[in-house]
This record gives sequence, C-alpha cells and structure tokens, in this order.
Amino acid sequence: MKFSLKRKTVLLIVTVVVLISVISILISRRAVTEMIRKEYSTRATDLAGTIAVSVDTEKVRFVRDAVLSVYGKTDNKVSNDSWGTPEFEEYAARFQDIENTDVFRSLQEHLRKIQDANHVDCVYLIYSDAELGHSVYLVDAAYEFNCGPGTFDLFYDEDYRIIEHPEEGFLPMITNTEEYGWHLATAMPIYEAQEIVAYAGVDIDMNEIMGLRDYYIYTLCAAMILGAVLVSLVGIILVQRFIIQPVKVLTEASREYNHDHNREERHLFSNLQIHTGDEIESLASSMMKMEQEINAYIDDLMTTTKELVSSHQREIELDQIANIDSLTRVKNRRAYETKLERMNQDGTKQMGAALIDLNGLKRINDEYGHDRGDIAIQTLCRIVCTQFKHSPVYRIGGDEFAVILEGADLENVEALARQFREQIHMNEENDKLKPWEKGSAAFGYAIYDPAVDTDIYSVIKRADKEMYTEKRKMKETP
Repeated sequence: MKFSLKRKTVLLIVTVVVLISVISILISRRAVTEMIRKEYSTRATDLAGTIAVSVDTEKVRFVRDAVLSVYGKTDNKVSNDSWGTPEFEEYAARFQDIENTDVFRSLQEHLRKIQDANHVDCVYLIYSDAELGHSVYLVDAAYEFNCGPGTFDLFYDEDYRIIEHPEEGFLPMITNTEEYGWHLATAMPIYEAQEIVAYAGVDIDMNEIMGLRDYYIYTLCAAMILGAVLVSLVGIILVQRFIIQPVKVLTEASREYNHDHNREERHLFSNLQIHTGDEIESLASSMMKMEQEINAYIDDLMTTTKELVSSHQREIELDQIANIDSLTRVKNRRAYETKLERMNQDGTKQMGAALIDLNGLKRINDEYGHDRGDIAIQTLCRIVCTQFKHSPVYRIGGDEFAVILEGADLENVEALARQFREQIHMNEENDKLKPWEKGSAAFGYAIYDPAVDTDIYSVIKRADKEMYTEKRKMKETP
C-alpha cells in the first residue's frame, strides 16, 4: 500500500505527539503512584511507631501470653482465609474469654482512640509466629470485620524477612485484592526491656486515595489529548502550507509535463509561483531551468527516439525470424553455426559442447501423430534448458539439440550430465506420463582439450560421437 507525502507526514506528527503524550502519562502515573506510596508508607510507619511506644507493654504481654497459651494448645488452627466457616467460628470461640478481660478492653479502647484520631482503616497488635508463617492477632481496634484474638493471617512472601530482621518489623506493603481493593499495611516492634513483645500494626485503606490519583491521571490524559490534537492540527497546517502544497504543485506540473507529448515547447514549471524560501523553492528553480533546456532539444530527441525504437524493433523481429526456432523458441541451427564460426575465429579455448538426441520421435509421430511428436520435442527442450540454464541451447535438427557449455555449466558439466540422465530416467519410469511426455534421449558432451582438439568443431565431433555411443547402448538395452 502506497502512502502520499501528506499522509506520511500526518501519521508521523500524530505518532510522535501520541507517543510523547503516552510516555508522559505513564511517567506521571508512575511518579504519582510512587509519591503516594512513599507518603503513606511513611505515615503508616510513623503511626505504628507511635503506637508501639504508647501502649502499656505489661498489658500487651498479658494479652499476648493469654492468646499464645490457647494458640499453642490448639492443633487445628484455622486462618482468616476461612472467615465465616463453622471451623473458623469454632476456632475463634476458643479465645472469647480473653476479649472479656479488662486488660484486653483497655488496650482496644486505647488503640481505637489512636485509630479515630488519625482516620486510618484500623490499628492492631499482632504476634509473629515465624515458624508457622502466621501473623497472630492480639488486639484489633477495627469496628467492622474485627479480627479476634488468636485469629491469624498467613505471611506474604515479603513477611518472611522478619525472621532475620525482627527489629525492622513488617515493612510497608501495598496490596490490591478483590475483597479489600488497595490496602497498605505495616507493623513496628513493641519493646519491653530490649525484648520484642509484639508488633503494632496499621492498615490504611488506599481505595479513595488511588481513586483520587486516577482522577488526576484522567484529567491529565484529557489535557494531554487536547494538547496533542491542537499540536497535531498546527503541525499539519504548517506542513500543508509550506511542504505538501508546494510539492503537490510541482508533482502536478511534472505529471502534466510528462503527459503532454504534442506541444513543441512547454512552460509548465516556468509559470509556477513557489516562494517557500527553502529547498523546495530551489527544486522548483532547477526544474524551471531544466524545462528551458529541454525545450531546445525536445523535438530532435523525440524524432531520434522514434527512429531508434523502430530500428530496434525491426532488428529484434529479424533476429527472431532468422535465429529462433519457432517450435521450441530456442535458437536454431543458423544461430548455432554462426556461434561456432565466431568462436572458431576468436580462438575460444575455454568451452565445451553437449549434444542431445531425442529417442523414438518417428515412432511417436507414426503412432500418435506429429502434434504429439512436437510435444515430445518441446518436453525434451524444457529439460535441457532447465539443466543447462547458464548456456545457450540450440535446436540443430528435427530431434537433436546442442548446448555450448559456458560459465558454471562448463565447470559443473559432469554433475549436470549426471542430473540430466537421472531426469531422463525418472521420466521413462514415470507411468503417469504419456509416451510423448517422457522425453527419452541420448546425451554426450566433450570439453576442449588442446592435446586432441584443433578447433571448436573437433569438440563437437567428440561430443557427437559420445552421444551416438550412448544412443547405440540404449537401443541394445532391452
């Protein structure tokens, strides 16, 4: 499919503008997302650290020991992934007495005050069972979907680093799930006398924040699309004014110039008014000068061209009549003899010759008709031309062909002769072919040898002798 210069230019402008806009949007989205992640990760970490130093560690230890006492004695532990199932309810009920203690309620009330004051999703205290990969809840300040003491979440892959670095706590991690959407969670260690008692965790619901991010991104997209459209329109208008239109004028003048064969003088380019002040104006000036020069010689050139064309066509016609075999369209015996005479006069030494004789042409003519005999001759000619594609092929008799071996054919004549015989044999064995399509033939070749050859004709004689030797053997073979 061909595209005009205008279409190419428009596509280029639009592609570049769209590409820049898309890249800008992607970079902006990534930058805004990273900024939000850092901002809220820092906020959650700071709040978790504040909770860790503000809670009563004795109360935390009391609740932790009570929870772990029941947790450790329970063989069938059920994670929060099974929330709402009878098994989960039965497991959570084992810790119900702990929720009714004053210490637990005091810690929960303290956490809820912090949670409400900071407008976060929830804050909680957990214990890390690194061996089983469980984050065991001790106290959860959430009002809805409250995780009771002893319930637990399974570690994410990132959480296992707490085994080697417990002092760093649970690093901030943003997840996006179907149940909760965007969610940021982190937890910091609670120390008592250099010992980590538990971890203070903070969850921040990021759905509204991410929604606000998407709103700004969409607004930016709309602004960039509008800007891209405006920039593209301005670019297209400028290109149309200073490039496309002048080039179009030159093109139309050139096309009309080429199609106008009847006028002696033409002034199409001289009449153009192109003033772009750039290479296009220079091109127009050059074409005007060219037109002026051509006008002086165009009549003589056209006359000479007509004479040359007529002479060449006549030469081709005469050559075809004199040197081309009408049946096979290869060169005829006259061309063959001319070739040999020229080679003999030039003293050509690097050459060879192959002679091929069709078998059974008389039988084919007698049994199937001369039109089938012509097909047999044409079939053999195709095989010869296919095998010796780098050398001239001649029909030198009714059923005989000659090849003047040249170039690659001369260098590889032995292999080509073998391939030719194999092809002839395959055709003879092919039951699907008609008798006149098999192309059975005898083949012989010779290469110029200064020890035995005096001229080109002696090479032909040796090739002819080898061909008739093979033909005699083929007749003797039943």
